[in-house]
Amino acid sequence: MTFTDEILIAYLDGEADPATAAALLNALDQDPELASRLERHRALASRVKAAFAPVATETPPTRLTALLGLDRSGDSGAIELQSYRPAAAPGTWRGLRSWGAMAACLAVGLLVGLAAPRGPQGLIGDDLSARSQLASALDEQLSGGEGELVRIGLSACAGPSPHPPWRVLPAVKISSGGWK
Repeated sequence: MTFTDEILIAYLDGEADPATAAALLNALDQDPELASRLERHRALASRVKAAFAPVATETPPTRLTALLGLDRSGDSGAIELQSYRPAAAPGTWRGLRSWGAMAACLAVGLLVGLAAPRGPQGLIGDDLSARSQLASALDEQLSGGEGELVRIGLSACAGPSPHPPWRVLPAVKISSGGWK
């Protein structure tokens, strides 16, 4: 069995399951490199604990405990946060308001989505084929033609590695808007 750094750290923190811990102890006797890795993690853990030990044992500043409205006289310095959580509102109106708000957001989103402009109408069909003015421009017009309703241009871009290094892509400019 191979032991990752996560397993070694879990073992040092006492969070490894008993079967993994037993397998690790057996492997430590046979693999000096694994024992060296575990010792490096143990040294790092002791340095981190030593660096943060003063912070973990100090009491919170009085200005912070005053914000919470706590009397800190004769206390160990630990704050129990469970007792400071706000209670849920009585009744079911809170839940109904939330569901109503979500339904309203969904309705507004659907209305905006249906009413939003779809860009130049009639240029590209539902099957992504060119229609009307775009189709005739692609069939009859040279690239870069001026004064036309639809202007056809070419754009080069770098392609992914299985493709040639450069690809030429068609670009369309509608007279009332930008390049597409």
